[in-house]
Amino acid sequence: MERKKFTEGRAYLVLYIIFTVGIAGHYTEKFFGLMLMITPYVLFLCGAFSIYLSGEFRSKKFLLWLLSAYVLTLLIEIVGVKTGMIFGEYSYGSVLGAGIGGVPLIVGFNWVLLILGSFNIARIAFKNNLLRCLLAAMLLVMMDLLIEPVAVKLGYWQWENAVIPLQNYIAWFVISLVAAISLVKFKLDNKSNSFMHYYISILIFFLMLNFINIK
Repeated sequence: MERKKFTEGRAYLVLYIIFTVGIAGHYTEKFFGLMLMITPYVLFLCGAFSIYLSGEFRSKKFLLWLLSAYVLTLLIEIVGVKTGMIFGEYSYGSVLGAGIGGVPLIVGFNWVLLILGSFNIARIAFKNNLLRCLLAAMLLVMMDLLIEPVAVKLGYWQWENAVIPLQNYIAWFVISLVAAISLVKFKLDNKSNSFMHYYISILIFFLMLNFINIK
Protein backbone atom coordinates (compact mmCIF):
# COMPACT_ATOMS: atom_id res chain seq x y z
CA MET A 1 0.00 0.00 0.00
CA GLU A 2 2.77 2.43 0.94
CA ARG A 3 4.62 1.65 -2.26
CA LYS A 4 1.45 2.27 -4.26
CA LYS A 5 0.95 5.65 -2.58
CA PHE A 6 4.58 6.55 -3.26
CA THR A 7 4.21 5.62 -6.94
CA GLU A 8 0.98 7.63 -7.23
CA GLY A 9 2.66 10.59 -5.53
CA ARG A 10 5.44 10.59 -8.10
CA ALA A 11 2.86 10.35 -10.89
CA TYR A 12 0.95 13.35 -9.53
CA LEU A 13 4.23 15.23 -9.30
CA VAL A 14 4.47 15.02 -13.10
CA LEU A 15 1.42 17.30 -13.37
CA TYR A 16 2.98 19.92 -11.11
CA ILE A 17 6.28 19.79 -12.98
CA ILE A 18 4.54 20.27 -16.34
CA PHE A 19 2.57 23.30 -15.16
CA THR A 20 5.60 24.75 -13.35
CA VAL A 21 7.51 24.57 -16.61
CA GLY A 22 4.52 26.26 -18.23
CA ILE A 23 4.64 29.11 -15.72
CA ALA A 24 8.33 29.66 -16.39
CA GLY A 25 7.82 29.40 -20.15
CA HIS A 26 5.10 32.04 -20.19
CA TYR A 27 7.51 34.53 -18.64
CA THR A 28 10.47 33.67 -20.82
CA GLU A 29 10.40 35.69 -24.03
CA LYS A 30 12.19 32.95 -25.94
CA PHE A 31 9.55 30.31 -25.12
CA PHE A 32 6.38 32.40 -24.80
CA GLY A 33 5.18 31.69 -28.35
CA LEU A 34 5.87 27.98 -27.93
CA MET A 35 3.86 27.92 -24.68
CA LEU A 36 0.84 29.40 -26.43
CA MET A 37 1.16 27.02 -29.36
CA ILE A 38 1.23 23.86 -27.22
CA THR A 39 -1.45 24.97 -24.71
CA PRO A 40 -4.34 22.80 -26.01
CA TYR A 41 -2.09 19.75 -26.38
CA VAL A 42 -0.69 20.09 -22.86
CA LEU A 43 -4.20 20.44 -21.43
CA PHE A 44 -5.37 17.35 -23.30
CA LEU A 45 -2.37 15.23 -22.33
CA CYS A 46 -2.52 16.27 -18.66
CA GLY A 47 -6.25 15.63 -18.58
CA ALA A 48 -5.88 12.23 -20.23
CA PHE A 49 -3.04 11.40 -17.84
CA SER A 50 -5.29 12.27 -14.87
CA ILE A 51 -8.03 9.99 -16.20
CA TYR A 52 -5.50 7.20 -16.63
CA LEU A 53 -4.18 7.63 -13.08
CA SER A 54 -7.72 7.54 -11.70
CA GLY A 55 -8.36 4.14 -13.27
CA GLU A 56 -11.85 5.31 -14.23
CA PHE A 57 -11.25 4.66 -17.92
CA ARG A 58 -12.13 1.04 -17.13
CA SER A 59 -15.64 2.06 -16.05
CA LYS A 60 -18.31 2.21 -18.77
CA LYS A 61 -20.47 4.33 -16.45
CA PHE A 62 -17.66 6.87 -16.04
CA LEU A 63 -16.97 6.97 -19.78
CA LEU A 64 -20.67 7.54 -20.45
CA TRP A 65 -20.70 10.42 -17.97
CA LEU A 66 -17.46 11.80 -19.41
CA LEU A 67 -18.76 11.77 -22.99
CA SER A 68 -22.15 13.20 -21.98
CA ALA A 69 -20.61 15.97 -19.87
CA TYR A 70 -18.13 16.82 -22.63
CA VAL A 71 -20.79 17.09 -25.33
CA LEU A 72 -23.16 19.09 -23.11
CA THR A 73 -20.55 21.59 -21.91
CA LEU A 74 -19.30 22.03 -25.47
CA LEU A 75 -22.87 22.64 -26.69
CA ILE A 76 -23.45 25.13 -23.86
CA GLU A 77 -20.30 26.98 -24.90
CA ILE A 78 -21.37 27.01 -28.55
CA VAL A 79 -24.77 28.43 -27.64
CA GLY A 80 -23.03 30.89 -25.33
CA VAL A 81 -20.73 32.15 -28.07
CA LYS A 82 -23.50 32.35 -30.66
CA THR A 83 -26.12 34.09 -28.51
CA GLY A 84 -24.36 35.73 -25.57
CA MET A 85 -27.29 34.59 -23.46
CA ILE A 86 -25.44 32.20 -21.13
CA PHE A 87 -22.09 33.72 -20.16
CA GLY A 88 -22.36 37.10 -21.84
CA GLU A 89 -20.91 38.39 -25.10
CA TYR A 90 -17.53 36.76 -25.78
CA SER A 91 -15.53 35.02 -28.50
CA TYR A 92 -12.62 32.60 -28.57
CA GLY A 93 -9.25 33.30 -30.15
CA SER A 94 -7.02 30.78 -31.94
CA VAL A 95 -4.73 29.93 -29.00
CA LEU A 96 -6.82 27.00 -27.72
CA GLY A 97 -6.73 25.23 -31.06
CA ALA A 98 -9.25 23.69 -33.43
CA GLY A 99 -12.90 23.94 -32.60
CA ILE A 100 -16.50 23.70 -33.68
CA GLY A 101 -19.09 26.45 -33.73
CA GLY A 102 -16.50 28.97 -32.61
CA VAL A 103 -15.53 26.94 -29.53
CA PRO A 104 -12.18 25.09 -29.19
CA LEU A 105 -12.64 21.35 -28.66
CA ILE A 106 -10.33 21.39 -25.64
CA VAL A 107 -12.73 23.70 -23.76
CA GLY A 108 -15.32 20.98 -23.10
CA PHE A 109 -12.60 18.56 -22.05
CA ASN A 110 -11.11 21.02 -19.58
CA TRP A 111 -14.58 21.78 -18.21
CA VAL A 112 -15.04 18.06 -17.46
CA LEU A 113 -11.64 17.68 -15.78
CA LEU A 114 -12.14 20.76 -13.61
CA ILE A 115 -15.60 19.54 -12.59
CA LEU A 116 -14.11 16.19 -11.60
CA GLY A 117 -11.28 17.92 -9.74
CA SER A 118 -13.52 20.28 -7.80
CA PHE A 119 -15.85 17.43 -6.84
CA ASN A 120 -12.86 15.32 -5.81
CA ILE A 121 -11.88 18.06 -3.34
CA ALA A 122 -15.47 18.50 -2.16
CA ARG A 123 -15.78 14.75 -1.58
CA ILE A 124 -12.83 14.89 0.79
CA ALA A 125 -14.17 17.98 2.57
CA PHE A 126 -17.77 16.79 3.15
CA LYS A 127 -19.79 13.60 3.48
CA ASN A 128 -23.08 15.31 2.66
CA ASN A 129 -23.76 15.23 -1.09
CA LEU A 130 -25.52 18.60 -1.18
CA LEU A 131 -22.56 20.28 0.52
CA ARG A 132 -20.21 18.49 -1.83
CA CYS A 133 -22.08 19.79 -4.88
CA LEU A 134 -22.26 23.35 -3.56
CA LEU A 135 -18.55 23.40 -2.69
CA ALA A 136 -17.63 21.91 -6.07
CA ALA A 137 -19.58 24.67 -7.84
CA MET A 138 -17.94 27.36 -5.70
CA LEU A 139 -14.50 25.93 -6.42
CA LEU A 140 -15.22 26.13 -10.17
CA VAL A 141 -16.27 29.77 -9.85
CA MET A 142 -13.11 30.49 -7.87
CA MET A 143 -11.10 28.86 -10.64
CA ASP A 144 -12.80 31.01 -13.27
CA LEU A 145 -12.05 34.15 -11.28
CA LEU A 146 -8.35 33.28 -11.60
CA ILE A 147 -8.56 32.15 -15.22
CA GLU A 148 -10.42 35.13 -16.71
CA PRO A 149 -7.79 37.92 -16.41
CA VAL A 150 -4.99 35.67 -17.69
CA ALA A 151 -7.06 34.08 -20.45
CA VAL A 152 -7.95 37.49 -21.89
CA LYS A 153 -4.33 38.66 -21.84
CA LEU A 154 -3.13 35.46 -23.50
CA GLY A 155 -5.81 35.60 -26.18
CA TYR A 156 -7.74 32.50 -25.16
CA TRP A 157 -10.95 34.53 -25.49
CA GLN A 158 -12.18 38.13 -25.45
CA TRP A 159 -15.19 39.83 -23.82
CA GLU A 160 -17.30 42.49 -25.42
CA ASN A 161 -16.08 45.92 -24.27
CA ALA A 162 -13.37 44.11 -22.26
CA VAL A 163 -15.82 43.64 -19.37
CA ILE A 164 -16.39 40.27 -17.69
CA PRO A 165 -20.08 40.22 -16.72
CA LEU A 166 -21.44 38.86 -13.44
CA GLN A 167 -23.62 36.67 -15.64
CA ASN A 168 -20.52 34.64 -16.52
CA TYR A 169 -19.84 33.65 -12.93
CA ILE A 170 -23.49 32.86 -12.24
CA ALA A 171 -23.52 30.59 -15.30
CA TRP A 172 -20.33 28.86 -14.12
CA PHE A 173 -21.92 28.21 -10.73
CA VAL A 174 -25.16 26.83 -12.12
CA ILE A 175 -23.50 24.61 -14.76
CA SER A 176 -20.94 23.33 -12.24
CA LEU A 177 -23.65 22.62 -9.67
CA VAL A 178 -25.71 20.62 -12.17
CA ALA A 179 -22.59 18.72 -13.27
CA ALA A 180 -21.68 17.91 -9.66
CA ILE A 181 -25.22 16.67 -9.00
CA SER A 182 -24.92 14.44 -12.07
CA LEU A 183 -21.79 12.88 -10.55
CA VAL A 184 -23.79 12.05 -7.44
CA LYS A 185 -26.65 10.64 -9.51
CA PHE A 186 -24.23 8.51 -11.52
CA LYS A 187 -22.68 7.38 -8.20
CA LEU A 188 -19.21 8.24 -9.46
CA ASP A 189 -17.40 8.43 -6.15
CA ASN A 190 -13.84 7.83 -7.32
CA LYS A 191 -11.34 7.46 -4.49
CA SER A 192 -8.32 8.47 -6.58
CA ASN A 193 -6.94 11.98 -6.02
CA SER A 194 -5.73 12.41 -9.59
CA PHE A 195 -8.50 14.86 -10.53
CA MET A 196 -7.88 16.89 -7.39
CA HIS A 197 -4.21 17.23 -8.35
CA TYR A 198 -5.20 18.29 -11.87
CA TYR A 199 -7.43 21.00 -10.41
CA ILE A 200 -4.73 22.19 -7.98
CA SER A 201 -2.01 22.26 -10.64
CA ILE A 202 -4.25 24.39 -12.89
CA LEU A 203 -5.10 26.60 -9.91
CA ILE A 204 -1.42 27.18 -9.12
CA PHE A 205 -0.69 27.87 -12.79
CA PHE A 206 -3.25 30.66 -13.10
CA LEU A 207 -2.60 31.97 -9.59
CA MET A 208 1.07 32.46 -10.43
CA LEU A 209 0.34 34.04 -13.81
CA ASN A 210 -2.05 36.47 -12.10
CA PHE A 211 0.51 37.28 -9.44
CA ILE A 212 3.30 37.98 -11.91
CA ASN A 213 0.94 39.98 -14.15
CA ILE A 214 -0.04 42.19 -11.21
CA LYS A 215 3.59 42.95 -10.49
